[in-house]
Amino acid sequence: MANGFCFRDQTYCIGTLSQRTREISVINMLTHHTHIVEVCSEETLSEILDRYLDFNSHAASYTWKRRGTPLDMEKTLLENGIEDENDDFHDLNIEQDFYRAQLSLYFNDDLTVG
Repeated sequence: MANGFCFRDQTYCIGTLSQRTREISVINMLTHHTHIVEVCSEETLSEILDRYLDFNSHAASYTWKRRGTPLDMEKTLLENGIEDENDDFHDLNIEQDFYRAQLSLYFNDDLTVG
C-alpha cells in the first residue's frame, strides 16, 4: 500500500492509513462458502488474497473473477472496474451492508500446497 499516510516511530513505519475501506463478499464457488472481507482502496487483489488465506489456505489455487471475468491480481478493485458505490448508497439512504461487490473464486485444481 504505497498510497496513504505512514505512521512512524523513530525508525519503522508502524502502519498506513487507507484513503478508504469497503466490504466485499468473496464466494468460493467450489464449497459455496462466503466471507465478508473489509479491504483498503489501495490494496491489490494479491494483497487481498494474502489476507484471505486465513479463510482458505489454497486461495492462490483459485481464479478470482467478477461477473465471469478474471481479475488482474496486481490491480486494485477500482482498477479492475469494481466501483465503490458506498457514497451513492449513503446519498440514497440505503444501508451500507445492503450490497457488497462479490468476487467469485473458481478452483483451478493445480494442487498447490499452502
